[in-house]
Amino acid sequence: MKYIRLVYRFILVIALVLWGITVVLTVYGRDPVHRSARDWRFVNRWMRTLCRIAGLRVHVSGQPANNPVLLVSNHISWHDIIVLQSLVGTGFVGKAEIRGWPLIGWLAHHGNTLFIKRGKRESFQETLAAMSERLRANQNIMLFPEGTTTTGESMLPFRSRLLEPALKLNLPIQPVAIWYKGKTMSCQQVAFVGDEDFFSHVLRTLGEQYIDVYVRFCEPVITAGHNNLRELGQQAEQHIAEQLAVIIKEQSLIKPANEFRS
Repeated sequence: MKYIRLVYRFILVIALVLWGITVVLTVYGRDPVHRSARDWRFVNRWMRTLCRIAGLRVHVSGQPANNPVLLVSNHISWHDIIVLQSLVGTGFVGKAEIRGWPLIGWLAHHGNTLFIKRGKRESFQETLAAMSERLRANQNIMLFPEGTTTTGESMLPFRSRLLEPALKLNLPIQPVAIWYKGKTMSCQQVAFVGDEDFFSHVLRTLGEQYIDVYVRFCEPVITAGHNNLRELGQQAEQHIAEQLAVIIKEQSLIKPANEFRS
């Protein structure tokens, strides 16, 4: 049964990707800086469909802040991106290597991802400038300030330097907590960590009957009046850590939800 489910879902994913490529090339091929509300509605629907195909059951609490906002989240898996982009219109900041991945890099670019070369000061400054441009254009940006994925049991210290555009533009920073539990898999097993390659992880998780995803949008952190990036980062990190503790404690009491945010 697991093998049949895996093959069936994999075929549906391929079909969905091909449809998405066709739509982007024919309808939504504009510069990501100028994404319209209509464009984002398509992205949200496409990602919600992908969540359903992948067996992701999304449980949401809290509300995304009004555009534009800089969102920050803990990072557990590549699933984070499709789940969060199914709920809110936002681009991401990712490592430059992703841009060179066949197909995935192209899709990420058209999903409003900004790519940064780690350890390159020039690339870092260009990313800050691009983030500011997007935020001024009323586009949201989401960061994973830990810099890598974890198993969800604990968090790594936030790297706060990429919060600078929100501080300079006096825009809110909204922390978001995310956590997973499969039918037979723990959050640690859902996590994309270690030496496992991307394709193997996709196949392994697609075979799971369902994976519950718990997402909590925290109250935004107001940047006005602040001038310390590290303090802002620590404040956002604390909000997420507190919500993760609540999710882990209460997740067994949360009833499965089949409905996604419209």
